[in-house]
Amino acid sequence: MMFRVFILVPLLFILVLPASAQFAWLKKKPAVVVVRYPDLPEAHSLGIRIDAANALSHPEIKADLVFGMTEYGFDLTEAALLKVLYHTLRFHQDGESIVNYHNLIDLYVSQSHYSEAKWHLLQCNLLAQKIGDTDAIIYTLTSLAMVKGEIGEFEQAAQDLADARSIASSLGRFNDIVLIDKKLSKLKARQLTYVKNESSYAELNPDKKNTQ
Repeated sequence: MMFRVFILVPLLFILVLPASAQFAWLKKKPAVVVVRYPDLPEAHSLGIRIDAANALSHPEIKADLVFGMTEYGFDLTEAALLKVLYHTLRFHQDGESIVNYHNLIDLYVSQSHYSEAKWHLLQCNLLAQKIGDTDAIIYTLTSLAMVKGEIGEFEQAAQDLADARSIASSLGRFNDIVLIDKKLSKLKARQLTYVKNESSYAELNPDKKNTQ
């Protein structure tokens, strides 16, 4: 009896349901429609794309390329060299002072500060004569000649070379004589160029020549 009750209860429940609900499981589920949108365009980077084949070419830097000294760098170097020079002069370290003069003069010449180079060459020459340093005397005279040639003092420059040659000749320093003669030839060539430039300037500016 109980078995029949268990069977009848579900059947009655099914009969009570509306017909649409009874056979809903027999109906096909609607197909799911997948909407495919067009592909998005490929993203591009906003950065600059450099093609190796069309890369910008850069000029080759030569190994022996020398960059000029800045004004700030020059001031620092000059101050340091002067400090060392004044120290050796103060304590009468004449040999070291000659070397320090050379370093300072080389700096001035390299930066075309010929007035400062000339003055320190004269001071170095006086010290060299005081201690009898022949090498320094010849060095200062020949360097003075080159500096004076740069500023147009050709007659004085030639005299300095003549004095240096006379000292070298009296001591039999033939290597120095050869070098001095080369510097003299260079000085004459520079003087000739200087005269030509002056003549060209005078021809191009006759009014200024007449007003002088």
